[in-house]
Amino acid sequence: MAMVSTLEEHHIEGLAALCVELYVAKENIPRLRIKRREHQPEGSFTQILIQYLQMSAGTQMIFLLRFASMYLQYVFCAINDPIVDSTNISAVILPDLVKKFAFICTRCMPELCDLGEKIIHDDDAFPNREWIFQLYSSKKFQQILQQIKLTFPEWVELEIKVNPEQDLLNVVERFNHYTWAVYRKYLPMEEKDGGCNNDYRLAARLILEKLINSYTSQHISPLQECARCSEAQNFSRLTNSTEMVTALQGLVISFHHGNNADEDQLKTPKLPWLLDYLRREAFDSQEISTNAKVTAFFRLYMYLPSYLLFMDSLSPHSWAPLSMKRIINLLNKHLIMLDMGNCLPLSLTTNILKGLSAVDSVTGKEVMKEFLSGCPLVMVSVMIHVENLKHIIKWTNYLQTIFDLLEQIDRTFDEVEAVFPASCGKDLDTSVISLALLSATLRRKSRNGVHFMLEKMAKHREVLSIYAELLLCYCSRNEQLWPSNSYLSITNVVRGILADLLTSHQVLHSLCTENEAQTVVQRIFPDVVFKLKHITLIRIICQCGSLSISTKEGNLTQILILFRTVSALFESVLKSEENRKLPAIKDPMTVMDLIAATNFIKRCIQEAPIVYLQVLDQGLLAECGTEVQEEVHIRLIAEGFR
Repeated sequence: MAMVSTLEEHHIEGLAALCVELYVAKENIPRLRIKRREHQPEGSFTQILIQYLQMSAGTQMIFLLRFASMYLQYVFCAINDPIVDSTNISAVILPDLVKKFAFICTRCMPELCDLGEKIIHDDDAFPNREWIFQLYSSKKFQQILQQIKLTFPEWVELEIKVNPEQDLLNVVERFNHYTWAVYRKYLPMEEKDGGCNNDYRLAARLILEKLINSYTSQHISPLQECARCSEAQNFSRLTNSTEMVTALQGLVISFHHGNNADEDQLKTPKLPWLLDYLRREAFDSQEISTNAKVTAFFRLYMYLPSYLLFMDSLSPHSWAPLSMKRIINLLNKHLIMLDMGNCLPLSLTTNILKGLSAVDSVTGKEVMKEFLSGCPLVMVSVMIHVENLKHIIKWTNYLQTIFDLLEQIDRTFDEVEAVFPASCGKDLDTSVISLALLSATLRRKSRNGVHFMLEKMAKHREVLSIYAELLLCYCSRNEQLWPSNSYLSITNVVRGILADLLTSHQVLHSLCTENEAQTVVQRIFPDVVFKLKHITLIRIICQCGSLSISTKEGNLTQILILFRTVSALFESVLKSEENRKLPAIKDPMTVMDLIAATNFIKRCIQEAPIVYLQVLDQGLLAECGTEVQEEVHIRLIAEGFR
């Protein structure tokens, strides 16, 4: 494409004529396949050529305009009229060519759209402009446009691919074109003809979908270029995505206009438009492409009015109280796919809180408590970012209560409070207090005052159990995201606190059994973290080196059950079919981990009270392997019991 600007008129005319003849005779010519492409498209030479003619830069548009006009001229003049005028136009003219030609013509010749004078005044840069205008306006081509129509989704996709730095239009001209295309052409057009039927939500959904696809295609399936284009780097990969977001912003603030404007949500509870899109797309799996789409969705949300996550417009009739539970369930399901560490970024957390505050202001009802109580990932994100959110926290009573709780916990860490205040969190669930403890731990980034705090919390067994579960999953998450740094910085601090909880506060049983803590954790961390947390737990138990944990009643059995679980996981990893069931995790359990765990358990058996060994379940011992069985047998014989 770097050489197209040097081609003269007769070169392009000859190429166009050749492409027409090759396409007419396509049945007698072998089909082509581009093997370097991921999807390996197959078709005739003309189809492949036109499919990959790019329009991201002005020079590319000019070439395609010249080529398409010559192609159409040759068809109209050299091919029998009955063929061209028949309903089977695709026998001679490719739909891709017609759509690209129509896209460039309406974009670069505003006189075709009643937008005023022509944009390009340099006839050398835009040769044969008047003739192209006549060709587009001709009866034959208008008949073709009746059958081959450039739809709104196709227009959005082509527009996004344009590089604004190399465009033929400047910023003002581009926005003039957007206004005409969106509001004058496609919004009033019937949906069956490729338009939006005056439905603002439909138009916004189509733009949102194309923007998300554009983002994921750039990050998952990067554009492949030939060596010459790649080396020359004449065309950067900058797209019009940012400017298309502006068009989307204009649509979403106009939802009270057009068809399907604000309905009485009190009578018919519906999800907000933005979350309904998330539900329709069914981003259910843990595949990389799915996570990329969810990430793109929430990044785009940051450019939109914050209230859109909860209601379509700032009108009381747009709010449906009964839909809050569905909103919470959807967000719990998708927010954990973001892979942004163990809390949401500050910008997203801020936008969500602003949206909730907008709902409070419009409806006069405080929905903050219901939402944050049901969405612990957002709750812990608010707590971690508390210093940057104080200007928002003052907006609602519930957030002020959370802020007071965090201050009281900090005072306990700092040994200012002699006991954990009885009034601390009196109106809050135990899960909220546990999340506050986690956020305080992560914000402090040290173990200073932790031992003191744990002593004061000793009577709050349920809070400590949930706190320990959160710390464990935090460590497991970091091991998966940053394996080489899993023993550094804050992760090492969290490991130390968890070891203290295991040895001094007996939380092992709660970590190995199903309880309320797991319900909270599953709304914060991805499923794979929850499935592999036992590996992290047995690593921490082995590394802390304290055998006292096995001297507590019931703990030896729990350790053996834990060992059986991770051994079974290790065996499943060895099988390739089972390994595929663990998304994004490679070798979660190593041979060295298994050896270390076996040696630790053998030491525990040597130190445990003999009465605990006598009551061990024989089936459990058999599942733990012959080494463990033999160690128990030797110990019992040594004590004179067998």
